[in-house]
Amino acid sequence: MKIPDMVNLVMFIFASHIDYWFGELKPILVGEFGPLDYVSPNLDFEKYTLYYREEMGQGLMGKLVSFERLIHPSQLADVKLATMDLEKKFSIEGKRKINIDPGYIHHTQFVLAST
Repeated sequence: MKIPDMVNLVMFIFASHIDYWFGELKPILVGEFGPLDYVSPNLDFEKYTLYYREEMGQGLMGKLVSFERLIHPSQLADVKLATMDLEKKFSIEGKRKINIDPGYIHHTQFVLAST
């Protein structure tokens, strides 16, 4: 039986006021998942969808981040549960202020766990 390769943990994070929320979130992510090796420039998330506007507000911007530490693909579900807890922690009056979709990159695969 072949053991699956380790994969590069990534997350797509979006919010209104992304720089503020990413500043709050980054030390927690680094503490939980290790150092970042890439942080994208801000990306205009509303260019692609307005679905989240009612819950999260206008001007949604996103960042794609990558971690130095590799994970096993089977860990992705646990990472998603951890990021969902963070989303709840930063919620105000039951509305999320940040959305965190973890995933991984491996060879020709780009996988995101979104609920």
